[in-house]
Amino acid sequence: MSSRPNRSDAHLPPEEEARLTEETREYFDGIAPKRHSKPQRSEHSDRYSDALPPTDGAGIPELDRFRDLEVDTESLLRNVTLRSAQVEVFVEATNARRSSRDD
Repeated sequence: MSSRPNRSDAHLPPEEEARLTEETREYFDGIAPKRHSKPQRSEHSDRYSDALPPTDGAGIPELDRFRDLEVDTESLLRNVTLRSAQVEVFVEATNARRSSRDD
Protein backbone atom coordinates (compact mmCIF):
# COMPACT_ATOMS: atom_id res chain seq x y z
CA MET A 1 0.00 0.00 0.00
CA SER A 2 1.46 3.35 -0.96
CA SER A 3 1.25 6.32 1.26
CA ARG A 4 0.77 9.94 0.42
CA PRO A 5 3.94 11.97 0.02
CA ASN A 6 4.96 13.97 3.04
CA ARG A 7 5.43 17.68 2.82
CA SER A 8 9.08 17.11 3.65
CA ASP A 9 9.63 14.93 0.55
CA ALA A 10 11.95 16.47 -2.04
CA HIS A 11 10.10 18.20 -4.86
CA LEU A 12 11.70 19.50 -8.02
CA PRO A 13 10.98 22.97 -9.29
CA PRO A 14 8.45 22.94 -12.16
CA GLU A 15 11.14 23.86 -14.74
CA GLU A 16 13.37 20.97 -13.66
CA GLU A 17 10.43 18.56 -13.67
CA ALA A 18 9.46 19.68 -17.19
CA ARG A 19 13.07 19.26 -18.38
CA LEU A 20 13.30 15.73 -16.96
CA THR A 21 9.95 14.85 -18.50
CA GLU A 22 11.10 16.06 -21.91
CA GLU A 23 14.43 14.18 -21.64
CA THR A 24 12.59 10.99 -20.74
CA ARG A 25 10.15 11.43 -23.64
CA GLU A 26 13.04 12.02 -26.08
CA TYR A 27 14.84 8.92 -24.81
CA PHE A 28 11.85 6.63 -25.31
CA ASP A 29 10.99 8.21 -28.67
CA GLY A 30 14.59 7.54 -29.74
CA ILE A 31 14.53 3.84 -28.90
CA ALA A 32 11.08 3.18 -30.38
CA PRO A 33 11.14 1.28 -33.70
CA LYS A 34 10.89 3.54 -36.72
CA ARG A 35 8.18 2.50 -39.17
CA HIS A 36 6.51 4.29 -42.02
CA SER A 37 2.76 4.65 -42.06
CA LYS A 38 0.63 2.19 -43.96
CA PRO A 39 -0.59 3.53 -47.29
CA GLN A 40 -4.28 3.77 -47.99
CA ARG A 41 -5.35 1.02 -50.37
CA SER A 42 -6.57 3.51 -52.95
CA GLU A 43 -3.53 5.79 -52.65
CA HIS A 44 -0.45 3.87 -53.69
CA SER A 45 2.79 5.78 -53.42
CA ASP A 46 6.41 4.79 -53.84
CA ARG A 47 7.43 7.50 -51.44
CA TYR A 48 6.02 8.30 -48.01
CA SER A 49 6.61 11.45 -46.04
CA ASP A 50 7.73 9.49 -42.99
CA ALA A 51 9.60 6.72 -44.83
CA LEU A 52 12.87 5.58 -43.35
CA PRO A 53 16.00 6.76 -45.13
CA PRO A 54 17.70 3.99 -47.11
CA THR A 55 20.51 2.28 -45.26
CA ASP A 56 23.56 0.57 -46.65
CA GLY A 57 22.78 -2.54 -44.60
CA ALA A 58 25.63 -1.92 -42.19
CA GLY A 59 25.28 -3.97 -39.08
CA ILE A 60 23.08 -6.72 -40.57
CA PRO A 61 25.36 -9.73 -41.17
CA GLU A 62 22.65 -11.79 -42.88
CA LEU A 63 22.01 -9.02 -45.41
CA ASP A 64 25.74 -8.67 -46.08
CA ARG A 65 26.03 -12.45 -46.65
CA PHE A 66 22.98 -12.41 -48.94
CA ARG A 67 24.45 -9.60 -51.03
CA ASP A 68 27.78 -11.43 -51.23
CA LEU A 69 26.00 -14.54 -52.48
CA GLU A 70 24.05 -12.54 -55.05
CA VAL A 71 27.28 -11.12 -56.45
CA ASP A 72 29.20 -14.42 -56.35
CA THR A 73 27.13 -16.45 -58.83
CA GLU A 74 30.06 -18.75 -59.58
CA SER A 75 30.08 -19.94 -55.99
CA LEU A 76 26.33 -20.43 -56.13
CA LEU A 77 26.64 -22.56 -59.28
CA ARG A 78 29.39 -24.67 -57.66
CA ASN A 79 27.14 -25.33 -54.67
CA VAL A 80 24.22 -26.33 -56.91
CA THR A 81 26.47 -28.65 -58.95
CA LEU A 82 27.90 -30.21 -55.80
CA ARG A 83 24.45 -30.77 -54.32
CA SER A 84 23.10 -32.31 -57.53
CA ALA A 85 26.11 -34.67 -57.62
CA GLN A 86 25.40 -35.67 -54.02
CA VAL A 87 21.77 -36.38 -54.91
CA GLU A 88 22.82 -38.51 -57.88
CA VAL A 89 25.18 -40.57 -55.69
CA PHE A 90 22.43 -41.03 -53.10
CA VAL A 91 19.91 -42.14 -55.75
CA GLU A 92 22.40 -44.57 -57.29
CA ALA A 93 23.20 -46.06 -53.87
CA THR A 94 19.51 -46.38 -53.02
CA ASN A 95 18.76 -48.07 -56.34
CA ALA A 96 21.71 -50.45 -55.84
CA ARG A 97 20.37 -51.46 -52.40
CA ARG A 98 16.90 -52.02 -53.79
CA SER A 99 18.15 -54.18 -56.64
CA SER A 100 20.31 -56.27 -54.26
CA ARG A 101 17.26 -56.89 -52.04
CA ASP A 102 15.18 -57.93 -55.03
CA ASP A 103 17.75 -60.60 -56.01
